[in-house]
Amino acid sequence: MRKKLLSIVLSVFMLCSSTIGVYAAEDTQAADASQQETQVVEETETVSSEAPVDKTGYEGMETEVLNVTDKEYNEIQQKNSTLESEKYSAAKASYWGSFTSDYYYKKLSKEEKKAWDELNRLCISVAESSSNISGYGVETKNYYFKGWSTRKAFDFVNTFKISHPQYFFLSNRSFLRRNWTKGYILGIRVYDSFKNGSYRKNQVNAFCKKVNGWGAQIKKQPSKLPEARHKAAFDIVCKNTVYKYGTYDQSAYSLVCQGKTVCAGYAATLQMLLNACGVKTVEVTSIDHAWNIVYIHGNWYQSDTTWADKDSDGIDYTYYGKSEKTLTQGGKDWHHAIESFWKKPVAKYDELTTKNYVSPYFNSGNYKWFIVNKRGSLSGGYLAAPILTYNNASVAKAPAYITYNKIKYKNTRPASAPKSAETSNAVKKLRIAGRASNALRLSWNSDSKVNGYIIEQYKGNKWVRLVKLTSNKTNTYRISKLTASHTYKYRVKTYRFTGKTPIYSSYVYINGRTCPKTMSVLKIGGRAKDALRLNWSRNYSAKGYIVERYNGSKWVRVKKITSNATTTCRIAGLSRGKTYKFRVKTYDFDGKTPIYSGYKYISGKTL
Repeated sequence: MRKKLLSIVLSVFMLCSSTIGVYAAEDTQAADASQQETQVVEETETVSSEAPVDKTGYEGMETEVLNVTDKEYNEIQQKNSTLESEKYSAAKASYWGSFTSDYYYKKLSKEEKKAWDELNRLCISVAESSSNISGYGVETKNYYFKGWSTRKAFDFVNTFKISHPQYFFLSNRSFLRRNWTKGYILGIRVYDSFKNGSYRKNQVNAFCKKVNGWGAQIKKQPSKLPEARHKAAFDIVCKNTVYKYGTYDQSAYSLVCQGKTVCAGYAATLQMLLNACGVKTVEVTSIDHAWNIVYIHGNWYQSDTTWADKDSDGIDYTYYGKSEKTLTQGGKDWHHAIESFWKKPVAKYDELTTKNYVSPYFNSGNYKWFIVNKRGSLSGGYLAAPILTYNNASVAKAPAYITYNKIKYKNTRPASAPKSAETSNAVKKLRIAGRASNALRLSWNSDSKVNGYIIEQYKGNKWVRLVKLTSNKTNTYRISKLTASHTYKYRVKTYRFTGKTPIYSSYVYINGRTCPKTMSVLKIGGRAKDALRLNWSRNYSAKGYIVERYNGSKWVRVKKITSNATTTCRIAGLSRGKTYKFRVKTYDFDGKTPIYSGYKYISGKTL
């Protein structure tokens, strides 16, 4: 309550008390609210009237204006030249930028973007540098916003600060250096302890290590959908802190590195984690409280980790994924009454969650649906959207209404088609692992992330299923009753289930040729004192023949005949009156791979 009173006093008595403003039209991405209500009786649910009103603690930014002459400006810039000289890579800029949504930035004018970008560059320099800071903190070298009121300039600085929770070293105090003819130098004070370069660098490393670890946990969720990541980040924030005032309680540092914070730290951390994981998130404030608005499947939802965190009693999801109307109890809860200067995203709908978390996703047919709005009393009524399609389904053919748990939801039909769902993993290293004249064996790498495999063969100008293998451990299949020296076409796909819906991979194709047939006739066609002649039946589908002789310890090739029309071979240089063993096989090619029939054996004695 100490900080609530201070915030109220500051807002009344400080001439230049800060607010947050953005000067452009509101986001128009929320779904059209003109849908008709479905006549279904809904459950009764409101945000608890016994809300934890003491769990607030947001403080408006303290501000000051310092008038400067050109001479004083030059002296200040020389004193604070260290930050300007710091260099960092594009990769570092991308890393630090990943924690911030572009929601407000897109609404800025050209000059505002220039000022925003300069502040951001300076903050990255501070984050990457181990140099001491001798001045107040971060301040621009350039003047901006000539003709603006000081209040409007403070609003801009505060907007920047709240939108960049990753720069935890920024304090809750901003300052302007005003030159009546040029405009404002924009500045934010750095906490005194973080002005020490080596200490700040150590804390940056510790901060980033913890945040990166949490981000990795969020991204490892089985589902990559934004709602799943929202839930994971929400839980991490609630489970890793206690509500407690402290020196840095207006910064994400208090939660990340100290495990204690007030609403400002809760909201800053959730904003940072979700943006880093690809879920657009902003922070908003009332006169004494801070929370978030999160963008999920084309609509904005309000979430308050501070009030949801019940410490040892777990998490109360009453404050998760809600419309502004629901979270404020129709305007009765002033702690969630967003200050009027915020050009906030519009949160019109309620997710499915109540006090206990309930996933808003469900599968029906070849679609994964997201329950956009569970409350018929809100504008638009019961709404759902197909957010993933399976098995090449078309969103245009999704039903106009879908019933789930006895409630009929209207399809919002998003302006852009939903992305296809992640398919099952395609088989890897599909190969011909064995062959005979009447059979082929397919093999592939087994995959523990699928449920099984489907094998098809091209027959009669169409693909025909041969088998559905229901174990992901099976990685081979033999196809028999084939014709010798014939090329067959196969394709294999994997499948898995999401709920009861089968999800298939793309096909992987392979051709395989059976071996030539073993010759049916092999005989001694002629004899001499030093020679024997072999004759055999012609194999029209083979490329040729291999003739081998046994020399007493091993088989040795005598001749390779490259025409299947040649059906005889004379073996000379033999000994008189001796018995010799021979074998003959046919050969063919599967592409560039030689393939062989079985051997045909015969013995013959010279004269």
